[in-house]
Amino acid sequence: MLFVYSLQMTKVKNIGGEIYIWLMLFAFPLVFSPNGYSDITKTKMVFFMVVTAVFALFRFVCCLLDKRFPYPHTVAQWAVLVYLLATCISALASPYEGTFLGLARNEGVLTVFFYCLTFFCGVGISFKRRHILPLALAAVGFSVIGILQICNLNPLGLYPDVYYYYAAMDVYTAPFIGTIGNAGIAGAFLSVIIPLFFAWFITGKKRYDYLILIPLTSAFFLLMFSDISGAKIGVAAAILLCIVFMLTDKNRICRTLTAVAVLVFGTAVSYFLVPVYNHPDFSFSFREGGMLIPLLAFAALLALGGWLLRKVNFPVNAKLLRAVMLGVLVLVLIVGIIYIYNSDAQSGFVYELNQVMHGNLQDEFGSNRIRIWKRCIEMFKEYPLLGSGPDTGVMRFNIIFERFSPIWQRTLRTGVDTAHNEYLNLLVTVGIIGLVPFVVAIAAVLLKKKKPLREVCAIAVLGYVVQAFFLFSISITAPYFWLFLGFADKVPIKRKIRINEATSE
Repeated sequence: MLFVYSLQMTKVKNIGGEIYIWLMLFAFPLVFSPNGYSDITKTKMVFFMVVTAVFALFRFVCCLLDKRFPYPHTVAQWAVLVYLLATCISALASPYEGTFLGLARNEGVLTVFFYCLTFFCGVGISFKRRHILPLALAAVGFSVIGILQICNLNPLGLYPDVYYYYAAMDVYTAPFIGTIGNAGIAGAFLSVIIPLFFAWFITGKKRYDYLILIPLTSAFFLLMFSDISGAKIGVAAAILLCIVFMLTDKNRICRTLTAVAVLVFGTAVSYFLVPVYNHPDFSFSFREGGMLIPLLAFAALLALGGWLLRKVNFPVNAKLLRAVMLGVLVLVLIVGIIYIYNSDAQSGFVYELNQVMHGNLQDEFGSNRIRIWKRCIEMFKEYPLLGSGPDTGVMRFNIIFERFSPIWQRTLRTGVDTAHNEYLNLLVTVGIIGLVPFVVAIAAVLLKKKKPLREVCAIAVLGYVVQAFFLFSISITAPYFWLFLGFADKVPIKRKIRINEATSE
């Protein structure tokens, strides 16, 4: 009787988990306000909190009925709890009011509590291969909307009044794209889903797994055309490390060649097609010669290699292959560093890295991030241990950027309210006691041995944590990080607190 009851409770919990996954991985990326971008952050934040609160309450009731409560047992789970406690302590010690909700981006104690709750919701769910479907559907919809906006269209009426994609820096502060908003924040979402789709595909064994190349390609196109540098670095790092550490058999090698061929083809298309906007007209220009033919040839060669290897039987020494791939990665990095050091580029990311290597570190590098990061170091020295309180950076940065808008015929001013580096931002706002457990939780998940599907979730986390060096946490995209961090952590929980031990046996 007890066995039948436990089986029924497990089934109920699984159904609840399925609903939560569909709401978070399908509905959450696509939900938006009827007012478009004007209040999309609030809309998504409320949606995320309500859905997570309802699911957490549902799981709590299930635990009451089952008379069993999960007990944190991994390093990551304890680190997340310590991070939440540190945030609360920092808020109580803060010299500023408003730390419960946050002062700039609603990243106060309440939001951090829901982030940690999302992590534990993810821990309690067994992520299956079928769960890629809701995210894949959302990714295609999101990417199509974003690509249409780059083509100067306004699907779903997300841009209000005189706003449009190419009005960025003239009418408003940064380009907005898809059903997320700020292109940089959208890049955080892409940094999660592109490595996830890539890793999910190469670890699959079914023919229908090839369908995942559709959302992978569409999301990659959007990334390349929107030119989000931080997200590109995050995606590249996650995919490279995925290739190094996940090539363990013939099937994965063949699939990796196919997936990389798709990405190289996407790179070639984005290189060839150049969006040209001349108000109010839009068109594409075509870049001839250069890297187009070599990229297409390389993509074809990779795809052919993946197909031919399937016809050949050969043994795979996983340890040797990993060592070789790691050596290749190191060689590529060395060649890249030499190329950048000797580059004659006059602008862009390569130029800025070149100047840094030659000792010329200017405040405006990285879209003025260097100036912001220098200010972070100064702010950290004021409250090193506890920080000044969650989401209080807006009260302390005192940095204003100005530019002249030819459309409005006036000077636009933008203030800095966050570090544009999630780790520096934590150091400034919640101090050492907040940053350390946050980093420990990530490291504990990424460095721990996991089953293949947990590895796939860890790759998604890796993409996010790399791009987080250039962006900040916000409730539009941070929930994906916390959810997949939970998915990647150990499941099921080993120990439980049992209520009324004698009567439940």
